[in-house]
Amino acid sequence: MKKYAAYGILTLLTVIYINSFFVRQIVAVLGVEIREAFLLSNLQVGLLYGTAFSFIYAFAGIPMGRLADKTSRKWMICIGLMIWTLMTLLSGFATSFAFLVIARVFV
Repeated sequence: MKKYAAYGILTLLTVIYINSFFVRQIVAVLGVEIREAFLLSNLQVGLLYGTAFSFIYAFAGIPMGRLADKTSRKWMICIGLMIWTLMTLLSGFATSFAFLVIARVFV
């Protein structure tokens, strides 16, 4: 029975990863519409594409890796998934460029 539970968890994590890939790419797909809706410059759209998204990787990668070595990875995944889900949801309700950037940083 443990073997089937492990496959179930692996399948769930795979589906979550696939979903996260789509969420990361949505700004690239909807860039023109986002630019028009928020009246953004090309520089601001570029910040959403790259800088706002990769900022967290550059500054949190090593501390999060150390935290993963010292704490429960299951809890890190659960907490990270909750933050990611909340910020993805809030991205859809963004009313300003600053709010969208902040939400994007946490996605």
